[in-house]
This record gives sequence, C-alpha cells and structure tokens, in this order.
Amino acid sequence: MQAPKFATVKKFNAFVLRRQFFRVFDAADGINVILDAMPNLRSFTYEPWHAMIEESVESQETSLCELIRCLFGHEKLQNVTIFKSFEEHLSNGYWRAGRSLPAPDPFVGHQAALASSQATAVTTLNLSFVTDAMHFFRSFWNPEQFSPEPPLILPSDEMRWAKLEKLVLTSNALRWDGDHDNLVRIAADTAKNMPRLAVMRVWNCGKDHCAYILYARDLHNLSAPLLELGSTWGFEASENAMDRWESVAEAHHCRYPLEIEIPELEAEKFSYYATLAYWTWPDKERYPDIATETTLEEIRQDEKHERY
Repeated sequence: MQAPKFATVKKFNAFVLRRQFFRVFDAADGINVILDAMPNLRSFTYEPWHAMIEESVESQETSLCELIRCLFGHEKLQNVTIFKSFEEHLSNGYWRAGRSLPAPDPFVGHQAALASSQATAVTTLNLSFVTDAMHFFRSFWNPEQFSPEPPLILPSDEMRWAKLEKLVLTSNALRWDGDHDNLVRIAADTAKNMPRLAVMRVWNCGKDHCAYILYARDLHNLSAPLLELGSTWGFEASENAMDRWESVAEAHHCRYPLEIEIPELEAEKFSYYATLAYWTWPDKERYPDIATETTLEEIRQDEKHERY
C-alpha cells in the first residue's frame, strides 16, 4: 500500500511523540511522510516503549535502525531525542530484581554512530535505552580488549562528528560488575573525534544503583573542562583512562586543565530507571534533555504508585 502524503507545513519545527500515546514507527514510510511534510523540522523527540513480547523485539530494533537512518538524512534537523520507556508491571520486574537492561541489538548502535557521523545538521543526540554506548563507540574498541571481536562499523580514523555538540547515551557497562573502565577509555577516544563536543553523558540507573560519565566544557573556553565519574558503588577508573580524557581536553584546545570529580551517590535515592534523569533535567546546559519534562514526571508518579 502506498504511503499517504501530507501537505507541506513550513512553520512546524518540532515533532514530539510521547510515551503516553503508545505509538511506534514500524516502517521507514511513516517517518518519511513526516519529514517530507516538515522541511524546516529542527527537533525530533520520540518515546517508544520497549517491546515486551520476544518476537516483537527484532521488529522494533529493525524499525529503529530505519528511523535513525531517515532522521540523520534530514538537512535541517538539529536535535534528536529517542527515549525508550519501560513499565514495572510490564517488564517482569527488571529494575526491582536488579537485573541488567534488556540487551539492545548492537546494530542499532552501529547505525546510530554511522548515521550521526554523516549527518549535516545534527548538534544534539540523545539515545537513552535505545542502544548501548559500547555499540555506539564500536569503531574505537581495541581488539585485544574484547573477544570475540564484533563487526567493525568503520575504522576509527574515518569516524568523525564535525557538528555534534551534545551526546547522551546509556550503557549496561555502568554497573559495579560491568566493564566500566573500558567504557571510560573508549568514550574518551570517541570524544576526540567530536571537535565541537560540549557535553557527553553516558549513564545507567535502576533500583539501588546509578552511575554516569559526564564530560562538559565551555565552547567559548571561559572555564575549565570537567570530567565527572559518579556512582553508587565507588567508581574506580585507571590512570590510562584519566590520561585519555586529559588528551581529549587538549584535542579540544581547552584553555584550562581538565578537572576530575568522582562523586559518591547514595544508593537508597535511586528507585527506578529514570531517577537520575528526573533529578538533572532542569540543568539543560550540562544535562541535555533526556526525555520531556512531562514524561519524567509521569514515570516518577508511576513508580511512586507501584511502591505503595
């Protein structure tokens, strides 16, 4: 069946599909209709639900790859936010049981990295629970650190994000028993290929645990760049990882030396997967939009009701 066509509307510059509508894009045709009808689109926010039926997961991941490919082909789109939601009673208690995030398809991360590096306008990219940061950073893995070695996207010297200023990702490596030191190192190697990067944030959160990597710098060079490694379990990064982030600050021509902070977070303050996002959403400079304010409040209220 031929996809419908909408009248062109040049005044629309933002599109938001919130979680409350329980709608997903299941084919490239759907997003292409919207993009064709909104030639001046600058911001795209999409909040799908994680597929609960096993056979639906593969279909959803394929659709996400198509969606990402179409979005980054848009000539004017600057901000892309995709936040995948979960629900306690629908997701078999992943968070209360302290289980890992449902593993995303590595190809979604590969596609997102490749497409965003080739985008002509995107400056802000937020993919929370859509892919694992390890997959997005795949081109910068050291083969000696991983076995078996997954397929390469492109060689690292061919991956460059010329306009990207803000990047937010999630990763299951940010757990006390995860490969977080490798993640810190690989994130640094990737950041060096983002000359306009002002904020990179990689995070993970659940019941009684939370961790994040935050790199922030002033593009006008008026203050020192900052690296924060926060966690509820005592983040320990190797000297090699710290050295790599100092080389990132040098590559970004920062006027002042890199400041490093390792805050300890209180585990009892974290009760659900979006707790950290809810706490930090007002600070738009350091913490780009992870999801809409309304969505974060809605998730918090859902969790509050389920606890009592």
